[in-house]
Amino acid sequence: MKLFARERTGTILTLLLIILLGYFSITIKIIVVSGNSMYPTLNDREIVFAKKNPSKISEGEIIIFRINDEVFIKRVIATHGSNVKIDGETDKIYINGVETIYSVSISDGTVKEIIIPENKFFVIGDNHNESIDSRNEIIGLIDISAIEAVCIQITRNSRLNYSH
Repeated sequence: MKLFARERTGTILTLLLIILLGYFSITIKIIVVSGNSMYPTLNDREIVFAKKNPSKISEGEIIIFRINDEVFIKRVIATHGSNVKIDGETDKIYINGVETIYSVSISDGTVKEIIIPENKFFVIGDNHNESIDSRNEIIGLIDISAIEAVCIQITRNSRLNYSH
């Protein structure tokens, strides 16, 4: 009788583990940061947990998105309806008339204003002088369909170390 109870407990635990792993793989994405465009918030090779298929994305959140088979991780600084002013004369970026901590990156002396359309996001790297992001035409505004996940956990001091 004890043997049957142990086997049954083992089977239940195995099934529970399979269910949890299945749920985890459907809802959570694990990303290894590549590069320093999000420094100091995220460091190269740091591990990030992100929630797949977010229902809402807000300013300030860090998102994972894909453009042309390349994965990016950036901070959302403007959402639908926001007015983004990229002032190449002063090297400043303004959101709804408020100066941000972000710089233009490449000051060409031009001033560009954008009203963020529905389902689009303006993103920038925290290390904004070393980031390719919405200020660059290669990336531009991020469509909601390109967003794969929203960062929920950064694992400090947990880096993947590998040699080439």
